[in-house]
Formats: sequence, C-alpha cells, structure tokens
Amino acid sequence: MCNDLMAVQQSLLSVANQDTAQLQALSQRTEVLVAFRKLVLSAPSWPFRSIGSIFRAALVATSPLIYFLLNRLIQNYIFPLFGIR
Repeated sequence: MCNDLMAVQQSLLSVANQDTAQLQALSQRTEVLVAFRKLVLSAPSWPFRSIGSIFRAALVATSPLIYFLLNRLIQNYIFPLFGIR
C-alpha cells in the first residue's frame, strides 16, 4: 500500500503537465488507498497488543477446560478424601 502511494506521488512529480483523465485516475486510486489505510489503522488488533493481553485471552479461551478439570479433580479426589459423596 505504501509503495502504491509512492508510485502515485512519483507519477505526479515526473510529468509537469498532466491531462485531466490521468489526474482523476490517480486521485481515485489515492482515495481508495487512503481509505484502506484508515480502515487498517482503525481495526482492533486485540488480543495481540501485549504479552499480558495474550495471556488473558488464552486464559479466557481455556477457562471452560480449566473449570471442568478442577471440578473433576475435586469430585474424584477431594470429596472421597473427606468422605463426602
């Protein structure tokens, strides 16, 4: 995308007198590229902004599994240890 914007700028600077059709084409191309850049920059990059947020996202994703394992461990080992069943 950056190379495309640079190509538009170089074509504008290379020729002193350009016709209207070419200027309109370059203008439309630039508008599309700038709109795409704004879209990409405004898109959320969560949960990959920092190590802490990656850890939190992984913990949230695995929380049902963790809950299930803890529940089974308590039911199979802790409850029989205290005679609760």
